[in-house]
Amino acid sequence: LIARFIPAILYILKEPLKFSDNHLQLSCSMCLIRIMMLSQSLCTENLQLIFTLMQKSPNPMLRSHLILGIGDLVY
Repeated sequence: LIARFIPAILYILKEPLKFSDNHLQLSCSMCLIRIMMLSQSLCTENLQLIFTLMQKSPNPMLRSHLILGIGDLVY
């Protein structure tokens, strides 16, 4: 059931100009990180996307939540 949402989440995160709402970006990024905790293959496939978002996002709240999420992935 969760796997059905992954393509939509990835599409939203990869197209920040189309989906510029900060709350939507934040929710999708945190959702992706939570799903990444469940699947090692999904984690390895999308870890680069998380780091790219951390590096390029103009939203400081998104960057700080991603740092916390990566900490959860490491633990």
